[in-house]
Amino acid sequence: MKKFLAVLVAFAMVIGIFAVPASADGNAVFSLSTVEDAHPGDEVQITLTIDGEFEAHGLNMFINYDVENLSVVSVQPGPAFNSRPWDSMPVLDGTNVPGSVKIGLLCPTEAFTSTGVLVTVTFRVADSCTEDQPIAAQVNEFYYMPADSLERTDIDFIANDGSINLAVEPTPEPTQEPTPEPTEEPIVTDEPIVTDEPIVTDEPIVTDEPVVTDEPIVTDEPIVTDEPIVTDEPIVTDEPIVTEEPIVTDEPIVTDEPIVTDEPIVTDEPIVTDEPIVTDEPIVTDEPVVTDEPTETDEPIVTDEPTETDEPIVTDEPTETDEPIVTDEPTETDEPIVTEEPAPGETDQPGESEAPAPVEPTPKPPQTGSASLVGLGIVSLAAGAGIVIFRRKND
Repeated sequence: MKKFLAVLVAFAMVIGIFAVPASADGNAVFSLSTVEDAHPGDEVQITLTIDGEFEAHGLNMFINYDVENLSVVSVQPGPAFNSRPWDSMPVLDGTNVPGSVKIGLLCPTEAFTSTGVLVTVTFRVADSCTEDQPIAAQVNEFYYMPADSLERTDIDFIANDGSINLAVEPTPEPTQEPTPEPTEEPIVTDEPIVTDEPIVTDEPIVTDEPVVTDEPIVTDEPIVTDEPIVTDEPIVTDEPIVTEEPIVTDEPIVTDEPIVTDEPIVTDEPIVTDEPIVTDEPIVTDEPVVTDEPTETDEPIVTDEPTETDEPIVTDEPTETDEPIVTDEPTETDEPIVTEEPAPGETDQPGESEAPAPVEPTPKPPQTGSASLVGLGIVSLAAGAGIVIFRRKND
């Protein structure tokens, strides 16, 4: 008899392995519970209940879960499972198949009809769990087949899944900060303000210390400072720089255009130019000015040294000299020429006289320049000497 029962149970189990799951509509309802407000690290319990009217001799099902976020702590039979027939063979396994809890029941003679909680599974929620976890009820076999029958009748059922839902943390509402009202007065701080972007203001920023930047500061208006701006490189501007004080530099200023000033420019060294310098006032120098062309003036040129020229000097007034003027041509004068030496033919003995030599008229050369004046001087001296000699002889 025992051998017969063993063979019957084995045959029933083999048939159950190849059984097709029952349809959705039926007389039995398997339901998994749902847990709300779970937190990572919590231990929660999921119950499997069975309801309806049925007579079952065999049950083969699984409770499936995600092993990455849940782990089985324990599997406990419920009141309905404990009310099974005395000769039934139960199976509760939560460790052999990762991700599944196996539930099995085989009743050879008396059918299983209890309802209520079949199993209670305790899960631990992983610390890394960040989302709700579904718990699925998978019923592979649920049938009617007493020991004296070789025909199995599947029992229709409905399987409802459960879940472990994580608690929804309330999103903190942003604190409404009051919007600062713009002020008309500037903000004064003891420390400098450092920003990645330049500060744009309608008014200029006044600081006690100079502002040092890697890039040049470009402004629409000129920058006015009490102290001169010193730079390593020359400042190039489209317009000339006008200052109240003269600009003093160690190097000469080279410009394409001449520099026009209200006051004369005084330099230690002479200014050398390719063009003549034209001024309203005469230029006074300690050294003579040497030019390639003669200088024309309205006033006579007075010098301490005589002037040597290749051409005679023509003047409106006679020239007075301490030394006699020697010329190659005779000089005609209106006055007699007085000399300290006797004229030719004059003697120191009284009573002796010589007839005066006839004076022939001297041809008049054309009067030109200084030669004419010199000639007139010599002629005057000669005529004066002749008159004196003639008077002495008469005496």
